[in-house]
Amino acid sequence: MMWLKKRYRKEVSVIDGRILKVLVAARRQLNWFANYLQRRMNRFSIHKQKMVLVFFCMAFTAASIYVAVASSWNKPFPDHQQSISVTPFLKEPEVREQLPLQELSRIHQFKLHVDSLSGEDRNRLLAAHPHLMDTVNFLESLYQKKIKTK
Repeated sequence: MMWLKKRYRKEVSVIDGRILKVLVAARRQLNWFANYLQRRMNRFSIHKQKMVLVFFCMAFTAASIYVAVASSWNKPFPDHQQSISVTPFLKEPEVREQLPLQELSRIHQFKLHVDSLSGEDRNRLLAAHPHLMDTVNFLESLYQKKIKTK
């Protein structure tokens, strides 16, 4: 029979028990607060209660309309016009550039060194690093352009 299913008792872990205790305590606090508010509202007449409800609804309706209309405007909210400025705590380290002429001479000396190698050593080096000379030529042209722009 389908309606008489056996109910298996699930083990509750310590974490689930702690969460359950927190939820029960929160529910008790909410019930106490709701009872407090109900006692306060019972002092008002029915007419005053209706007026409070109407005021509450009108206030939140007006706030909702304002947010909806303000989001369609291109300008930001009047309260949020200032941008946030960040003050850097650490100064960025200054990068000292070596003179391009010194670097260019080092690249040129390396190029001469590779050219001065014997055929077998040079072939072994270029086989291990296939695009070495392309990179050296590219760096040399970059440094020459940098010198020309200065």
